[in-house]
Amino acid sequence: MRFLIIEPDKKLMEEIKSALLSLGISKFEESYSLKDGKYCLEVRGEYDLAIIDSDHFYPAIYTLLSSTRLHDPFTKILILSSNQSVEEEIKMLKMGADDYLRKPINWELFKAKINVHLRRWEGDTLRIKDLVIKPKEEKVYFKGEEVGLKGKAFDLFLYLARHPNQVITKERLLHSLWEDPDLVSQNVIEVNINTIRKKVDKRFKIATIETIRRRGYKFCYPKE
Repeated sequence: MRFLIIEPDKKLMEEIKSALLSLGISKFEESYSLKDGKYCLEVRGEYDLAIIDSDHFYPAIYTLLSSTRLHDPFTKILILSSNQSVEEEIKMLKMGADDYLRKPINWELFKAKINVHLRRWEGDTLRIKDLVIKPKEEKVYFKGEEVGLKGKAFDLFLYLARHPNQVITKERLLHSLWEDPDLVSQNVIEVNINTIRKKVDKRFKIATIETIRRRGYKFCYPKE
């Protein structure tokens, strides 16, 4: 998973990073201004979870939430706020936030909320028509028959399946699935895509992954 942290307070930023690292999460980007955070969300749009401290951004935070939902409906958003009112929490959720945590931050609660997202990301069995993907077991089945995808090919297939009909760039795939993406050639993506097509698409005569020229790949099963 890739995280974006939008937090102007450097001390709190370090505390957030420390909490994430304690959970084994090291793929995150830091933004200390709303302008930079907005650029990351609306232009790059390559995050699974954005953690945003809303205290510094009134009233622009509401515009950011609504515009992010228009540009990128897939990124989950956790709001940190010192506002204790239920009405404010409801408003944030209606504007596009997925979760809300009050300050001062209870770090055990923070980590519990992050773990909820991790469980949803890592543990849930995916059922897409005749395809069944089991992340914990690292197994893929089509009409009950095991496919045999392993390693990075499995990770890549699962990642794309969790973002159906969304064009995912090679850069995003590298940063999401490889520990040292800067040391890996983008050709490794093509190699694993070819493995998927050989073991899934050609074998079962279906189309699961579409190449979007000069943009990336899209999970397209089942096609309408």
